[in-house]
Amino acid sequence: MSLRYPSVAEVTEALWDKTVNRSLGGARAGVNAMTAALTAEFAPVPMNTIMPGAFGSDVGRHWTEEAVAAVCEVTALGRDDRPEKIGGTALYRATEASSVTTGTAISVDGGRA
Repeated sequence: MSLRYPSVAEVTEALWDKTVNRSLGGARAGVNAMTAALTAEFAPVPMNTIMPGAFGSDVGRHWTEEAVAAVCEVTALGRDDRPEKIGGTALYRATEASSVTTGTAISVDGGRA
């Protein structure tokens, strides 16, 4: 029995979403690994990353209402948000309050699963 792979024309939206989500997971894992490596290399300088979720920004201006609803369904908060919300995390990183925070990837994504 030979394996049959789908042609491009047969790639369904669900298969596409699964592929994109897996790619995103791999990319996020790479950012986490890079953050850990930079932390070890440049200690005692704190190294952190901010990993934003899908915010209503220029990147998503072409998204349909259905696409925004789909993003909201996979977040714990159940809503889309504005990119300005990332500013609080950046501000925290710029203050003395974060002086012992290092080697972390801080997710600002509404609790995306």
